[in-house]
Amino acid sequence: MKLAQDGVTLKKSPGVVMGLFAYAHPFLDGNGRTMLVVHTVLCHRAGFSIHWARTGKSDYLSALGEEIETPDKGILDAYLKDFIAPPLDPAGWEVAIQAIRGLDGIASSDIIEGEFSDPAISQKYEQFDQRRGYEIK
Repeated sequence: MKLAQDGVTLKKSPGVVMGLFAYAHPFLDGNGRTMLVVHTVLCHRAGFSIHWARTGKSDYLSALGEEIETPDKGILDAYLKDFIAPPLDPAGWEVAIQAIRGLDGIASSDIIEGEFSDPAISQKYEQFDQRRGYEIK
C-alpha cells in the first residue's frame, strides 16, 4: 500500500501496484472486483483513472499473470498505459467496473486447483514464491 499511496509512483506504475495486490491475494478465483475497486480509489486520489471497460479480460489476466511471475519488469504497466484516463467521478465507479467484460461471472472458465489448506497446494505457492524471488520493500 505504501507504493499505492504515492500518487507519482502509482501513475507511473499502476501495473506494479495491481500486481502486488494480486500477489498478496494469491487465489485466481477471488477478489478481482475488490482489487479493482481499491485500485480505482487509489488512482482517483492520484488524479487519474484506468478505463477498465476498454480492457480485455483475457489480455489483462495474461499481463497480470506475467506481472505476478516477474514483478517490476513493467509488463502490466505497459498493458495499462493505453487505458490511463482522466479521473472518473466516484458516482460512476460502480457502472464503470460493472461494464468490464467478464466480471459478471457468466461463462467463467476459472480453474480451481484446490484449497490452500491442502499441503500440496500450499507447497505449490511456496515454490512459486521462491522462484519469483521478489521482496516487497
